[in-house]
Amino acid sequence: AKTYDVQLCFNVQESDPLWRRRAGVIVQDVLVGAGGSITALREPERLRIMAIGDSITAGIVALGHSTLPNTPASTTAVLASEWSYLHVACDLLGAIPLHNGYGGTGITVPGEGGMPVAIENVSGTMLHRPGKHFYPGNPQVIVINHGTNDDGAQYRNPPAKPTAAVFQAEYRRLCLYLLATYPAAMLVCMR
Repeated sequence: AKTYDVQLCFNVQESDPLWRRRAGVIVQDVLVGAGGSITALREPERLRIMAIGDSITAGIVALGHSTLPNTPASTTAVLASEWSYLHVACDLLGAIPLHNGYGGTGITVPGEGGMPVAIENVSGTMLHRPGKHFYPGNPQVIVINHGTNDDGAQYRNPPAKPTAAVFQAEYRRLCLYLLATYPAAMLVCMR
């Protein structure tokens, strides 16, 4: 019998319209010929860590900008997502990474590709994604790493930096939503 490890890689750019136009890639099923079988690479009893954040969480330019001619910088970021802090930490801990990082997003500001603010993003992508059965079980640890783009929103056109009170209220709302959705999870909040 032959054994094959299969890894699918897609060139999805940070600025692609991933949210509004339902662009992106979801594997719904894998078909195997007669006598074949599928063995999961990750076991469900391992620690599951979900990270929610912006381009830092996504691993944007984790390995620097591309040096290939005529290549957008975000291409390197897509290829370097395995070097994001989530994946590096999960490799060291032997944990399963559950990724929810999108460039430009914030607690109060939308991101690249039409991504909505954090709570809309989380409630729309993590709970109802068709591929969620590939990662059995809920996260035991949830890391929120948001705030950089909220601070930088003063440089957007038009400026959109939230007040401290608005930012804190929306951050709290996200935390309460996650605690209600995943009551057994430990929440780690960064800014």
